[in-house]
Amino acid sequence: WEALDHKTVEGLVAGVGMPLKYRHVYWPRWLGVVDRQASAEARGESFSIWAISTLNPDVVTTIDQNCSALQGQMQDLPGCDAAVRSVLWALAAHRPAAISTIGLGHMATIFFKLGFQAEEIFWLIVSILEDLLPGCHSPGLEGVFRDTAVAEILLRTFATPHSLALSRSGLPLLRLSGDFLLTIGSRNAPLPLIARLWDLVFLHGPRGLFCGLLAYIELFLPIRETSLASDAEQEELLASYREAQARGSEEAVSTRLLHILRSREGGVEAELVAELRAALGHSETAACETAET
Repeated sequence: WEALDHKTVEGLVAGVGMPLKYRHVYWPRWLGVVDRQASAEARGESFSIWAISTLNPDVVTTIDQNCSALQGQMQDLPGCDAAVRSVLWALAAHRPAAISTIGLGHMATIFFKLGFQAEEIFWLIVSILEDLLPGCHSPGLEGVFRDTAVAEILLRTFATPHSLALSRSGLPLLRLSGDFLLTIGSRNAPLPLIARLWDLVFLHGPRGLFCGLLAYIELFLPIRETSLASDAEQEELLASYREAQARGSEEAVSTRLLHILRSREGGVEAELVAELRAALGHSETAACETAET
């Protein structure tokens, strides 16, 4: 396969869409799956070993609960339950500190729908956990809090009207960012939109991830001119946001994401995201340590 440059990929994603066969080749390449898998095999480790490892009974219960919660998405998908269960099992054995949240099961189900097999899904998610979402699936979800703080700064800088509207509403950004970060925007969106979003997130890495979140907020969050005084009003706004995602256009999301990433206010640079994550990661760690003492 000839390597596609970023401009060609972006043209495919923003236009007719990237062919599924390209995703099977380029997603693992962009996420560095081959090197990770080879490194593990050199240590005598593999998906097949982790998938039959003995787990703590509480972890097994969590995996069972996650798979049960996903049954609606697995309908008419023969083999999906077994594949997702084996992926979660192997992840729990490989990364004891990464809890098997519904987010991981949800991502695994999406990969299965797109034709990836269990071992491929496992290595894709390992790469995502290590490079795109560090700490987001840890027991304390430290990465989610760090990345929400990063998103708040980026929202103020690159999407000021929506930052102000969100502040007026009283709805915490965490209510929007949590779902997005734990599932890479896939919990409520249709499959074609998810695939286009993941094309750009996997291609561009963390800055693609944050630009995706900003695009979601701009496209799907209704702007209210008044504050939402009650919890019921905030839940209504959140429901509207999720319903808009379910009707979302893959073309609109990819175009908006690329505009934020490339053009708005000079674009979102990878170095900026890395610096914010490093600075705010230290702040979150210090805050947790202070709370514990």
